[in-house]
Amino acid sequence: MKKFVPLALFALAATVCISAQQQSQSTESLGDVARKQRAADQKAPAKKVWTDDDFASTSSAPAASPETAPTGAATKDADKSADKSSDKATVAADSKEKKQDSVADNEKLNTEWKEKLDAEKAKIADLQREYDLTDREYKLSLTSYYADAGNRLRDQKDFTDKETTYRGKLGTLKQQISDEQAKLGDLQDQAHKAGADKAFD
Repeated sequence: MKKFVPLALFALAATVCISAQQQSQSTESLGDVARKQRAADQKAPAKKVWTDDDFASTSSAPAASPETAPTGAATKDADKSADKSSDKATVAADSKEKKQDSVADNEKLNTEWKEKLDAEKAKIADLQREYDLTDREYKLSLTSYYADAGNRLRDQKDFTDKETTYRGKLGTLKQQISDEQAKLGDLQDQAHKAGADKAFD
């Protein structure tokens, strides 16, 4: 028993020494940690501290009531309807402009073809008038020639020459009228194909 007492005392002393040593080591390590933390805090940027003054400006603004404040969906719907109405207005304006351009183009086309057709009709009318006058002169010369038997005996060669001239002129005019009428028909077909129907009004 006496042998165990010094051994117990030695163990107790060793325990106390070890404990004291551990405490000194832990104190040093805690001090090191504190120093490191302070150095890190000094390097870190300053943090914003929020106070009541910061919220005064936002809280002073009147909050919109739920009835008057538009919701996100309502705002999107309003934007969509505005976009649709503006698109419809744009389409309507474009359609109106295209229609006006189309009407203007049709009027221009009709005017051009009407001028061509009227010019051809005027040419045919002039040839027809000339043919009618020549035919009338020829018939008058025949009447005056056959009315007097003495004229037939005296001026037979002169009358034959005149008759040949009249007949040749009438034949030429008749051929010209026929050619111009064919040309008029071709122009009318071209005008129809071009879509200038009002050129015939």
